[in-house]
Amino acid sequence: MEILYPNSFAKLFSTMLMVFQLFSDLNHTKDFNRESVSSIVWFQKSAEAKALYFQGYNIATSRLLEIRKENTTAKNLAVVLDIDETILDNSPFQTTLAYSYLNYNEKLWNEWTSQKNAELLPGVERFFTVADSLGFEIFLVSNRSSTEKQVTLDNLQLYNLQGIKEENILLKEYESSKKERRDSILSRYSIELLLGDNLGDFDDVFDTQSLEEREYNVRKMSDKFGSKFIVFPNPMYGTWNDLMFSNVEWRYAKTKSKIRKESLKRSK
Repeated sequence: MEILYPNSFAKLFSTMLMVFQLFSDLNHTKDFNRESVSSIVWFQKSAEAKALYFQGYNIATSRLLEIRKENTTAKNLAVVLDIDETILDNSPFQTTLAYSYLNYNEKLWNEWTSQKNAELLPGVERFFTVADSLGFEIFLVSNRSSTEKQVTLDNLQLYNLQGIKEENILLKEYESSKKERRDSILSRYSIELLLGDNLGDFDDVFDTQSLEEREYNVRKMSDKFGSKFIVFPNPMYGTWNDLMFSNVEWRYAKTKSKIRKESLKRSK
């Protein structure tokens, strides 16, 4: 019979505690991810979500017509679009995360993009056709990794979108801020319209701001929304969500759930 000495008991207890904590953390993460299900259901199933995409692209198309009417001969006009949740629908990937023990996972994301199965969002095809026919140069500026360029291009080419050029797809090399890539476009073109689902798609003033500062800047720049900035709905993820948990380690899902719930206004 093996005799367990006090230090052995301590080690055994410590190991058991670590295992218990691990399972507890995994369960909290699972529960936290499932809190996102309603936002994914709304994005996938509600007619309102589709209507907002059509609305955004209709406004964007009207703006292109107005801009071209005011600049009939200009050859240096450009539009800049984000890709994910602006052109392509990645909500199936978000569903996978919601039912996993993980938050964002690069391996799973790469598996998803390599399938090239992301569908086109409502209103995209007509917008590209009009933009190309009016002579606008179309740039796609996305924070997909530059290593995903070919699979991204392959996915987009499934839909025969007009005006897409491989050299105009600018993916992330080193940093998430899109300012440098937008500036590179501005050195050659006049950016007339920007479309995206995250405020960082429009201006670097939103890149490193708090939730309160972002709202302040939205109000300050309110005249640009609908005229130069076209925003699409994304209740699933984004900078707004990341900022809520910027000081919380990924595994503390219970704390994140508490922060999320306590941030909400309640009826009296």
